[in-house]
Amino acid sequence: MSIINSRRRSVADGDKLGPDLLSRFLDHAKKIGQPLRDDELQSVVMNVMIAGRDTTACALSWGFYELIKRPKVIQNIVKEVDDICGKDDPDYSYDKISELRYTHAVVMEILRLHPSVPNDHKYAVKDDVLPDGTFIPAGSAVAWLPLAMGRDKNIWGDDAAEFKPERFLNVKEPSMYKYPVFNAGPRTCLGKPMAFNTMKLTLAYLLPKFEFKDSIGHSGDYKWTMVRSMKNGFPLDISMKK
Repeated sequence: MSIINSRRRSVADGDKLGPDLLSRFLDHAKKIGQPLRDDELQSVVMNVMIAGRDTTACALSWGFYELIKRPKVIQNIVKEVDDICGKDDPDYSYDKISELRYTHAVVMEILRLHPSVPNDHKYAVKDDVLPDGTFIPAGSAVAWLPLAMGRDKNIWGDDAAEFKPERFLNVKEPSMYKYPVFNAGPRTCLGKPMAFNTMKLTLAYLLPKFEFKDSIGHSGDYKWTMVRSMKNGFPLDISMKK
C-alpha cells in the first residue's frame, strides 16, 4: 500500500511517472478517466511480485542446476549465442533473442521438468463432463500437476525423466494441454512470452561470460510453496571465463 500511495501522490501532483508497471496502470487510468481501486492495484502488485518475479527466478535456479551438470548443453547455447547475437559486440535485441532456437528448447525442457507452479486447480461453476467421460459436479475442484505430467512416460515417452532439450527442436511446440506449465486455453498465462524471453536473455548474457560451479553440491530438494523453489536456495561459485 505504501508503494500504491506513493504513486497516487505522484499522479495527483502531476509528477512524471516512471516506467514501472504500476505507474503505467495509474497513468492509463488517469488518461481514460477510470480510476482504479486500491484492491485492484494491490492485485497488480502481487501478480507482478509472485507471477512475474518468483516464477522466473525459480525456473532460472533449476535451469542452472541442470545446466552446470551438462557442459555440452552450455557449449551448445554459447555457440548459438555467438553465431546469432555475435561474439565481440553481442546484440541482445528482442529479434536476436527470438532466433535462439536451441536455447528456447533448453528453456522448454527446464520448465517441463521443473515447472515453477507444480500444481494447479479450477472449480466447476456448473456440471461438466471431461473428455474421458468423467462427470464433474458443480462446485467440484479439479486439480492437475504439471510437475507429474512433465515426467509422465505416457505423455513424454520412456526418456521422460531425462534432460533432453532436443525433444523440442525442429518440431511444433506441444499443445498447452500436454505442456500445461503456463496453464492452457483462455487461462493461459499472459506472462509466458516474457518468461521465455527473460530466461533466454539471462542464459544468453551470462553463459558466454561466466563459469558456474556448484561447489556445495545441492541435493535437488525443493521447498514447495506457491512456487517450487530450491531448498535453501542455490549458492554457486561464479568466475569470469578466460
